[in-house]
Amino acid sequence: MLEIETTMNPSISQENSCYEYESTTPDVTGKYNFKKTIFYVYYVFVHIFVFSIFESLFFWLYITNKEDEAIMKQIEDVVLIGELFCMNINDDLDLSPIYDYQKTKREDFNENVPLNNTILLNGYLMAILIGCNVLMKRFNMSIRKINIQVLKKQVPMFVLLFLYEYLFFANVVYNYVPNSANKLLKTIFKECV
Repeated sequence: MLEIETTMNPSISQENSCYEYESTTPDVTGKYNFKKTIFYVYYVFVHIFVFSIFESLFFWLYITNKEDEAIMKQIEDVVLIGELFCMNINDDLDLSPIYDYQKTKREDFNENVPLNNTILLNGYLMAILIGCNVLMKRFNMSIRKINIQVLKKQVPMFVLLFLYEYLFFANVVYNYVPNSANKLLKTIFKECV
């Protein structure tokens, strides 16, 4: 396709192409195919890595806080019934140890499992990118030029994708009202009904 574009529009040269290592004939040693493969793998993993970093930050800094707010909003009816229940029983009932235990258990789990897995997966992606850079350097490919080309091609898509993600969560996910509060009430007070 690049050959067609270069033939029809001479101002496009292979040097300006993101696919700098496409050529019609491989060299005798077969390095053409290897360079092209390295470039393609690198291009794909840069995309995955940048998206993964964004998703990780978006989840840990924005979604977790919003999810906590959404859950509290959903159980307002249960809280009201809990307050009525507590007003009508003995004042000696102290539930703070249970609340503290659950909070500690949740925070410990979130810090030990999902956060560590997020860091581990992003670390694997970074290692693949470093490996691709080492291979590109080994085969005398212009790492700086390739990095600039790859990022230039992907930045507009990332900006639009990130904007879409934010708008989707703000306008769809957090405005959705599940029937979980009703199910929770029925489960808690099934003996009373």
